[in-house]
Amino acid sequence: IIKVVLIMNLIRMIKNSRFIMHHSLIFFLGLLLLIILASVNLTINVIIFSIFLFISIFLKISVFQLINKIRYFILALLVIYLLSTPGEILFYYSFISVTKEGFYLGINNALRIINTFLTVMFLMKFIPKKFFIEFIIKICYPLKFFGLNIDNLTSRIFLIFDYLDI
Repeated sequence: IIKVVLIMNLIRMIKNSRFIMHHSLIFFLGLLLLIILASVNLTINVIIFSIFLFISIFLKISVFQLINKIRYFILALLVIYLLSTPGEILFYYSFISVTKEGFYLGINNALRIINTFLTVMFLMKFIPKKFFIEFIIKICYPLKFFGLNIDNLTSRIFLIFDYLDI
């Protein structure tokens, strides 16, 4: 019953509220960084990762805990790129061959994924949960014309954020 009341209050707040400008600016800059990360080379990825490390040390946020959570994903990505990309062979044994281009692409894409996760982590650290819920609802609001029930969407998003304790 309490969650239903909270959900109804949240729906009422969303209908009557406006975005806070600095949260919108931070969110926009985060989205811009995510778009930029899609097409940068290894040098820029290393620079962005170094900036994230510096910011995390300054703000006392553990970046390595996040990297530890996605380590198997990163390891699988590295192995796939190392073993499946053709190019100049660095190491060869039986059917296993590691190439220079595969190593470069594996490191680049691993850093790209890490930087993407770090961007989202920093956004979640600096922007309140209410803002994310409102943003998702307002982005999906035009889907109301295609039959999407906004109240159900709001309650589901609220429950997901409540369950995940984000």
